[in-house]
Amino acid sequence: NNLVVQNCIISDWLYGIRAVDTPGIQLINNVIVGGDEAVLFDDPAGISILRSNNAVIQDNTITNAFYGVSNTNSNLASINLNTITGGQHGVYVTMSTGVSVRNNDISTTSIAGVTFSDASSNQILDNTIHDNTNSGILLEALDNTKFVQSAGILSNVIKDNANGITFDAIQGGVNGNFIRDNFFNNTNNVQFLSGAESNMWNLITPSLGPNIVGGPSISGNFWATPAGTGFSQNSLCIDTDADGFCDDPFNYDISGDTTNVDSYPLIINPGY
Repeated sequence: NNLVVQNCIISDWLYGIRAVDTPGIQLINNVIVGGDEAVLFDDPAGISILRSNNAVIQDNTITNAFYGVSNTNSNLASINLNTITGGQHGVYVTMSTGVSVRNNDISTTSIAGVTFSDASSNQILDNTIHDNTNSGILLEALDNTKFVQSAGILSNVIKDNANGITFDAIQGGVNGNFIRDNFFNNTNNVQFLSGAESNMWNLITPSLGPNIVGGPSISGNFWATPAGTGFSQNSLCIDTDADGFCDDPFNYDISGDTTNVDSYPLIINPGY
């Protein structure tokens, strides 16, 4: 229990660091390179956590690993202040709860910057997730007895990805998640692969800011595209009362769906 692996340089292994049945392990300030090529029945990882609660994964630099960080059946992990580039999944969390993914820089993955798979009650906070080939964030339910629910996706910069956030309820459900005060600027900001389920895109009652774009109050999200055609950027977003929110809600209108609505989309604060 409570092992510490710190200040190591590790390259060209199937797993850079693998912790199995090791509660409380701390992995701090390591540099891990390689391991991107998948092996039959075994997907490499820069850091792999299995059945090890309360892990701390902090200040690591991970490059070109199939999974940058893989967290499986391990609750209450803190994945903070890491720089993860390349590979297929930056951070992959499955069958775990209470995991915090915070203040990381995650880029240039081929599938998703952060993936929650069959994992509920986890958080993605204050990250910069950018330049990923497919999705910045992927929420997927692969098992019909599993769900991705009660995720808090808050105050992230999610930009320059093909899709900002992807919902894929392949078997179970992806619903009841909280997505607010994020900066979205992607080719396609929201993708529903298996039908639109109900998620919450704003605070019902705005709270005191500043928000992600420097406005006075926190509630919904900022919606942009690289082409400058996002809801928060165009003439549809008018703020007559100067409260920092567009006067009209942003409805995704996915095949007639009215359950995914940002009622308080943000407008850019002048000078931000």
